[in-house]
Amino acid sequence: KKKKKKKSEAELLPNALIRESVSKWVCCSKFPVTQDRAGVTKPPLPVSSLRSSGHDRITCSPALDSNETMALYEFQGLEPKVNSTDPIETHPNVRLLPSKCGTVDGIKIFNGKIAKLYELPWMALIAYETENGSEFHCAGSVINSRYILTAAHCVFNTEYSKYERITSVRIGEVNLQTPYDCQGVGANLICECIIQNINVEDIIPHENFGGLTSKQNDIALLRLSEPINFTRNAFPICLPVSSDLRNIGLEGKKAVVAGWGLTENYIKSNILLKIEIPIWSSRRCRKVWNRGNDDFKKLCAGGSIQDSCTGDSGGPLIVDSYYVGRRSYVQYGIISYGPKPCATVGIPGVYTYVDKYMQWILDNIRE
Repeated sequence: KKKKKKKSEAELLPNALIRESVSKWVCCSKFPVTQDRAGVTKPPLPVSSLRSSGHDRITCSPALDSNETMALYEFQGLEPKVNSTDPIETHPNVRLLPSKCGTVDGIKIFNGKIAKLYELPWMALIAYETENGSEFHCAGSVINSRYILTAAHCVFNTEYSKYERITSVRIGEVNLQTPYDCQGVGANLICECIIQNINVEDIIPHENFGGLTSKQNDIALLRLSEPINFTRNAFPICLPVSSDLRNIGLEGKKAVVAGWGLTENYIKSNILLKIEIPIWSSRRCRKVWNRGNDDFKKLCAGGSIQDSCTGDSGGPLIVDSYYVGRRSYVQYGIISYGPKPCATVGIPGVYTYVDKYMQWILDNIRE
């Protein structure tokens, strides 16, 4: 009987990866497995270890310590504009916001309800302490390596009072039910094993938050106890720093909203979902919500059978735009409130207008 020739490590990789240096690729371990990934960051395994475990057809992500990967996700801050008279563009803390953001590897958001791997790397889950352990009840967005932008009602909401306090955030998550996130099949299967659970060291709600009735100034920052390691699945969203971005007309533009919140069946989703919805005019928004002439620093969007729902509170509303000369996603809204029942036709969801709070954000972040 002819003895089979042992395949090389490269031969066990999908064809698309054979041209890459094997040492540059790492794979996820299935051991140990936890059902909800709570607090677990799976260590990457070299291809040889993966092969010995019998998982020789999983496509792997680039190693985080490769020079190319590190350069791609290295933080570079903005420079304050010297010749500008705009108070945001000249604010000394703009250097704490990234010059590269809002897109990763040229990946753009595609149509469809379920988010793809690496599609929304700025999404953050906020964990609360409960008598049953840690539970996720709000979302937020990564704006730099130390701060998450979210809604103030996620901090003060009496509904969450039984949870006592916010404890941490999770970045890099897509599917809460799986030990790691995968997509594709066969040789096209790609998996991501790294998630980051980071403690919150400071909670900064807007000092003039109007409470649960008006939800005016519904904005807050969470400062993390350690920096986020920027990777392909953990990357910041852009904010409207320049005057050009803050003066564009948003009415009629398509915005993307995402979260793990309530679906149309009023059941929380374990998978990150996304929708594309139109932004309303301010006049039409005020009329529907009967806000008159008050200081309405809000955006309205949606108003159809697709909408953001309660569990998405604090998550971002983003618009495809240009940032530092690059086509990127920019966050213009924070999910605040909406009609009950959710996704009521003709009544839009309401979002804190980030554009109007750039001064507050810059005043409240630090190194």
